[in-house]
Amino acid sequence: MRIPKFRAWDKINEEMFDITRIDFYMNEVRFIDDSLIVAMKMEDVVLMQSTNYEDDSKTEIFEYDILVDDDGYIIGYVEMDDDSWRVDGNFLSDVVANGCLVRGNRFTHSELLNHEK
Repeated sequence: MRIPKFRAWDKINEEMFDITRIDFYMNEVRFIDDSLIVAMKMEDVVLMQSTNYEDDSKTEIFEYDILVDDDGYIIGYVEMDDDSWRVDGNFLSDVVANGCLVRGNRFTHSELLNHEK
C-alpha cells in the first residue's frame, strides 16, 4: 500500500512546503522549516496530493501542477475530477504517456495559465 504524499501552499506567506504530518484532530499540518517543526492550521493552506506520476524529467507531479507539452505549450493544470487525475479534461495518464513537463503550479506560476507558451 502506498502512503499518500502531500505538499501545501501557505496562503498567508505565499510559500510552498512539503508536509511531514497531517493532524486531523488538531486541524493542522506540520512541516520542517530551517530544522524547526512548524504547524499551521488547515484553513491557512491548500493541500496538494501527489498523483504518483512523474513527468519526462522524473519530476513528481502534484495536484495543481501546470504541465507543458514537448513544444513548451501549456496543457493545463492537474486536478482531481470524477475520481481521476485530469489535465484540461484529459486523463493525466494519457498526458504523461504523450510526454509532458512540470512548468510550475497554479499558485506560484498562475501567470502561465494566461499564456499559450
